[in-house]
Amino acid sequence: MDIQFETVVGLIAAISSSNGIIRLMDIRTGNILRTFKSDTSSRDTKLFWSVDNGQNKPKFYNQLICLGFGKGSVRKLSVYDLTDTVTKYYNTNATIIVDEQKEDAKGDDNDAAKDDEKEKEENIEELENIGTKTFGVSNAIPVGYYDGNDNLLYVSSIGDRKIRVYEINSNDGKSGGVREMNASFQSKEDIMGITFGSKQSVNVKKVEMGKCYKLSKDGVIAPIMFFVPRKRTDFFQDDLYSDVLDQDNKSLDIDIKKEGKLNVDISYVSLKPDDMELLSQAPQEKETEYQKRRNSQVKLMEVEKLKQNKVTDEQWLTGMQASADAAGGVNRWDAVAIASEVADDEWSD
Repeated sequence: MDIQFETVVGLIAAISSSNGIIRLMDIRTGNILRTFKSDTSSRDTKLFWSVDNGQNKPKFYNQLICLGFGKGSVRKLSVYDLTDTVTKYYNTNATIIVDEQKEDAKGDDNDAAKDDEKEKEENIEELENIGTKTFGVSNAIPVGYYDGNDNLLYVSSIGDRKIRVYEINSNDGKSGGVREMNASFQSKEDIMGITFGSKQSVNVKKVEMGKCYKLSKDGVIAPIMFFVPRKRTDFFQDDLYSDVLDQDNKSLDIDIKKEGKLNVDISYVSLKPDDMELLSQAPQEKETEYQKRRNSQVKLMEVEKLKQNKVTDEQWLTGMQASADAAGGVNRWDAVAIASEVADDEWSD
């Protein structure tokens, strides 16, 4: 069993059970907003709220990642789109202000109130996932962490020695919504658990993307840093780092007992240090001596290749003539057809 609150505002709780049933609950009233069955139903399912546009200051997360087991103890993760349910709830119950810019809420408060008052029997949906991935057969319980700014899911298992990284992108049809990255971390000891520091704690000057803390079997907690290799590290890599939810300096004060629509003020902050310039505004990099020699060699190779493949008109005509001679008389333009005429006395009456 697992319970995870929606990441940005937190008024919706996702609850999983051992039979794969996932429930979305309004924490203000205790009402169940939606119930569906995931395909990770063999054993306990871990939950992670996710979003496609984490780089664009989302007002809330609208997807749910279920990490657990499929049939035959196959470890797998599946992504479910809950946009309709989450959007309808927040538009009705909250006015969300992002960086002091008010967002107009949509929806009918009266209709929502009437729906909440109705007691309905629980309807378990067979919701189709928008992306799924399997990663081997094992009894080890999967653990993970989701980074919304980069749409990355870090996955390991208790007793495993590897941390895999998956990109979650429901718009990528080729990968089926989930793509395993080439990079992964291999530990020397068994991993008993992992957690990550906030995005605001990463070292942007070293192009650090995530700061992980690994718990080993002997009780030692060791840091693991995930980096992106970059050349011009003296500039802020604004193509990698987007504004992040300010969790270190600002907290949400929400009175969940208050009736009616709530005003929620959320804030995003840039990771750019004051002493760094943006990579997108950096001057064009000068070619090194090695790059100049390399580019010169490539051009010479291309010119030599064109010389070898160049065919003159005379060579082309000679080739055509040789082909015609080799084809035989019946295929030549000046050939005379054999037995093309029939004598008159050979016609039958």
